[in-house]
Amino acid sequence: MVMHFASFMNGQLVTMQVFDVCGRNLYESTFTVEGEVMNKDIYLVRGIYLVRFISGGYATTLKIVKQ
Repeated sequence: MVMHFASFMNGQLVTMQVFDVCGRNLYESTFTVEGEVMNKDIYLVRGIYLVRFISGGYATTLKIVKQ
């Protein structure tokens, strides 16, 4: 999974969670952002997933479709 971060996120601690459509937590990782583009090796089968990023008391959730 390739992730793009805004430049102000560099050096920030981020927790990433991946959920399936039933709400099961499939993956969780905490890492420090190192650059605007990062890659995480996560194996996902075809389907719809919710990816939540949490950092500094803020959270955002994105829907992704793996084809």
